[in-house]
Amino acid sequence: MEEAVQAARAHVHDRAWQFLERKADLIRRLQKFGIDDERAAAAPQWALDVELLVSG
Repeated sequence: MEEAVQAARAHVHDRAWQFLERKADLIRRLQKFGIDDERAAAAPQWALDVELLVSG
């Protein structure tokens, strides 16, 4: 049981880092197109909201 918990924690940790890396990449891409910092920072939340709405 303890091994399963450790594996689950490692998986969640890896997925969290993937999310943060993709979020940073999205912000960089938006800034390249001239989107201001505030709007670029809000974009990942907007995308997540749309995903939840669609899947929901």
